[in-house]
Amino acid sequence: MDAELKAWYDKIYQYCYFHVRDRVCAEDLTQEAFLRYIRRWGAEATAEDAGDGKQLAYLYVIARNLCVDHFRRRGREEPRPQEELEERAGCGPERADMERLADTVTLRDAVDSLPEALREIVALRFVLDEPALAVAALLGISRFAVYRRERKALKLLRECLEGE
Repeated sequence: MDAELKAWYDKIYQYCYFHVRDRVCAEDLTQEAFLRYIRRWGAEATAEDAGDGKQLAYLYVIARNLCVDHFRRRGREEPRPQEELEERAGCGPERADMERLADTVTLRDAVDSLPEALREIVALRFVLDEPALAVAALLGISRFAVYRRERKALKLLRECLEGE
């Protein structure tokens, strides 16, 4: 597999995992996204063909649609952070690991409290480290709208985390 395509695979997997929070399901959704991508662009398509990034944006759109379809079929299950903590605690992690896990669960809950549009911005900008221009093209909004939504998401996250 081309190195750039492998990097794309990792990004799409992280994007799917961010939404479904299940390793196996994220792998399935990622593979389905790439199958649909290959059907559209052809088996000989490589990252060098991407040029302006449209193919990666197309992969993100496919992945987003697959995640939406996944939740339509199964319904969105609420995360259970306390059960996660108890399950991981049984494995004997050190206190620092438990604190990191608690912080992770708290941050995840804060991100989950955001509206869907702002969660997308957080996922693309901070989890996948996509530039604002690429996010704007993917979501069909201006770069300045991306910055405004990003600031709003950070403000809401800060308020949520400070209220803890």
